[in-house]
Amino acid sequence: MTIGAAIKQLRTRKHMNQLQLITKAKINQGFLSQIEKGQREPSLTVIKRIAGALDVPVQVLLLLGCETERSRRYEKQLRRIALLVNKIITEIGH
Repeated sequence: MTIGAAIKQLRTRKHMNQLQLITKAKINQGFLSQIEKGQREPSLTVIKRIAGALDVPVQVLLLLGCETERSRRYEKQLRRIALLVNKIITEIGH
């Protein structure tokens, strides 16, 4: 999964629309849209702001958004980790 897909997934799981997220993260809506579509890569500063706005640790966001050649080799294990992270996020959100 890309970082943009991870952001979108977390945002929708937390029942947030893009406007709510950009307001909390203090970023531009067009920029967020491009990130979620995989057209732009956010800086670490922006990732930190988005993670804070989503109320998740930066590490969780980075882990979910980790898509590299090496991560594809470990896709099954990463999927299991992502499922556990999603479960934790769901429990935290309620």
